[in-house]
Amino acid sequence: MDAYISAELDRRYAEYKADSKDSRSKAIIDLILQVEIAPDADTNGASELLKTKPYLANDLPYTTAVIKKTLRLFPAASSSRQGYPGVTLYDYQGNACPTNHAVCFIDHVGMHRAPKYWVRPEEFLPERWLVEPGHELYPVKGAWRPFEYGPRNCIAQGLVMMELRVLLACTVREFVFEDAYEEWDRSHKKEGPQTHRGERAYQIEETAAHPSAHYPCRVRMMNV
Repeated sequence: MDAYISAELDRRYAEYKADSKDSRSKAIIDLILQVEIAPDADTNGASELLKTKPYLANDLPYTTAVIKKTLRLFPAASSSRQGYPGVTLYDYQGNACPTNHAVCFIDHVGMHRAPKYWVRPEEFLPERWLVEPGHELYPVKGAWRPFEYGPRNCIAQGLVMMELRVLLACTVREFVFEDAYEEWDRSHKKEGPQTHRGERAYQIEETAAHPSAHYPCRVRMMNV
């Protein structure tokens, strides 16, 4: 029994680290992109990060709000669940959808941009995580689920959020990122549309979703 438990713990830990690495690497690119196209987020985030105690990773409310906003618009993956006898879902018209012998797919991208759950869903509004309950921007319970929701949620989400706060704190204070898609497109000719929903860094499917072409960019030191 001890050998089995040890092997299971090793497997779970490896899974935990792999999930964290993939989620983190994808999310930090999306965060950099959002800070690049939303200078207000850069200014507010940098101001917060340069306070007297910038090393307190759990005391960065605006930075956390920017991260949550980015994960809402660009979730790393969607999720699926096995259906069961007696479990029935209902659509908007009230039609019953029995789940027995079915796999239920949860569309995080669609849910995270649905006007039914989010006021002004396409706008950059980190403030929705800073307002009080009752405010029109306050998130609907269960609508934000980049790590899923409930007892089957991602076990690495706490680690991912902490790492993202630290990574964003370090990058915003030191570096400026500028996308290089024009250069990329000149050297990688491709037919057809180059944007989706007006975004050049649209999501492509891999193990987790990633920005197209993995976000080619140029990096320089701040104030240089």
